[in-house]
Amino acid sequence: MSVGDSLLDHFSRKEIKKNKGKTKFKNNKFTEQQIKSLDFEFYDHLLIYYKTTDKLKTIYSISGKKFYEKNIEDCYSEKKEIINELSGLFPDTKIIDIEKKPHDHDKTGESTKDNYRFVFDSKDYVYVACYDWSEATGYRDHLSVGMVYDEFDHWIYNEAY
Repeated sequence: MSVGDSLLDHFSRKEIKKNKGKTKFKNNKFTEQQIKSLDFEFYDHLLIYYKTTDKLKTIYSISGKKFYEKNIEDCYSEKKEIINELSGLFPDTKIIDIEKKPHDHDKTGESTKDNYRFVFDSKDYVYVACYDWSEATGYRDHLSVGMVYDEFDHWIYNEAY
């Protein structure tokens, strides 16, 4: 499964409706899809976005998440291994290394994320990131590995919240 695929090639409309995300956005240009019920080899679940009005449900963003219970150092180690693997797959991409910084969605400033991107000429990108959430947020620390179309990236950072 990848960006550009139709979600319908992998799931029935009934499964898609059942797993629709609950995140609230300012506009509904994209719909969030959370897939938690499958037995993934590496990830704990998938997070997928497609255009809400798209009958084919073309994937614009897909990421796998792996959770780390109070052991974020394992996430950083895993992130380095994945970056090394992806560097061989994407040698001609622009690299953006967004080192650890406070996460925008935690107003206490105690949560952090770091993000490493492989950016293509189209501005679409592949990323690897670790999220270290403060206990106050109720979120779980996790590794996220994903592929994102530039159009979705623009929406999520400029229009969604």
